[in-house]
Amino acid sequence: MPDMMTMLAAHLEKTAASLGMRDCLIMFSIVMLGILFFFSRVGGWHELAKHYPAPKRYGGAWIGNEVHFGKTSGDAIQVGADSQGLYLSMWIGLRPFHPPLFVPWSHVTAVGYQAVPWNKKNTGVRITFALGPVIPLEIDIGSAKEIEGLSEGQWRMPQLD
Repeated sequence: MPDMMTMLAAHLEKTAASLGMRDCLIMFSIVMLGILFFFSRVGGWHELAKHYPAPKRYGGAWIGNEVHFGKTSGDAIQVGADSQGLYLSMWIGLRPFHPPLFVPWSHVTAVGYQAVPWNKKNTGVRITFALGPVIPLEIDIGSAKEIEGLSEGQWRMPQLD
């Protein structure tokens, strides 16, 4: 008599073979939504969204969309800034369970960091928020300078050693 695992494997193989393209797409969508839901909770975005929901659609410039060599950025998180605060939004494909965020400047804290002591070029700014989980947003120096300019004097980039 075949064991239970062999029978289950045979059943799954038979079921998978009978699925059509539409069924596979539905299953894929459900799995992807489950993954996005899981990471919004584990990653802290869900908690930040409770404290910092974006009150309106951000219409300003996004930071760091232009990358070296003229390519468009593939970053999952888009960062925007104005005199009111910092706007964070996930790329549209990752947006389910990740609503856009708005963090007022009074809730933004930043420190400089250096990934490894022997590489001065690998430095950046680590941003944290007053409310919600302590999950830092790490950005490069160029993006930090852009944010400082767009903040119209409301936010200053930290001094880097």
